[in-house]
Amino acid sequence: MKKVVYVLLVLALILQIALLHSIMSGYELWKPRPKIASIHFINPRFYQGLATDGERWFFSHRYSLYSTKLEDFQSILHVNEDAIPSELKREGYDHIGDIEVYKGKIYAPLEDKLYTKPLIALYSADTLEYLGSIGPLPQKHMPWCTVDPNSEAILSSEFDNVNEVYVYDMNGNLIDKIKLSKTLNRVQGGKILGRHLYLTADDGGDTVYKIDIETGEVNVFLKIPTPFEMEGIEYLGERLYVIVAIGGFKTNLLFIIDFSKQSINAATASYLLILSIAFTLAAMYIVARKTRTVTQ
Repeated sequence: MKKVVYVLLVLALILQIALLHSIMSGYELWKPRPKIASIHFINPRFYQGLATDGERWFFSHRYSLYSTKLEDFQSILHVNEDAIPSELKREGYDHIGDIEVYKGKIYAPLEDKLYTKPLIALYSADTLEYLGSIGPLPQKHMPWCTVDPNSEAILSSEFDNVNEVYVYDMNGNLIDKIKLSKTLNRVQGGKILGRHLYLTADDGGDTVYKIDIETGEVNVFLKIPTPFEMEGIEYLGERLYVIVAIGGFKTNLLFIIDFSKQSINAATASYLLILSIAFTLAAMYIVARKTRTVTQ
């Protein structure tokens, strides 16, 4: 019986050491887990993208732009229902994607019907008035754009078969391409936060991807199992805001994701495992001593 107990203690020790090693190695189990904090119904015109300057929210539809109060998505401040100017319409531009706001300007990715000459349209954040454009840019699709405030670079990608992210200067000159570790499809929105880029995709599960822009490593950040279409993404106050569009309904959904939460505190788990290892070693020592005493 004592031999059985000793074997079980050895197995427990091996398991404890393996768990401790997984923590020290940064294994996925111990990494921070995002949490859906809340879900809100929003205006059905708030469809393609969203952005905030910390004072207001901005939303885009295929042809339109809206601003709302920061504390109330339903309180509309300004509307530009016909945001694509006539000169761009004549050139075939007909689709605004996921937007960005930076230094008082809205950056709106704009696609043409033939998907041959996308550009970024600029608007006043105060009035939503069209100010001009950057481009055309050397992409086919341009579903999203985001501005990196650290480098003052604009990032974007294609819609399908996305294996790289384009990096432009503020004049629209292509200055870099970030090669991705895996190919993504149906990419709809993007937001840069430090060295990480968060992309949304309605790729059969509504996925938020997290990309290290220094290495190109792609990881699944969160999956939201809806049958609808994930669109734009934004960040405010330790939370991500993601639009899920419900085609044909009188409302869309806004998921608020808190990614500062952890499923378990790795430091606490390490401390408890070290204590349990010490306890197991002590128990093994006692069993071994008793076994030797009986043998003698």
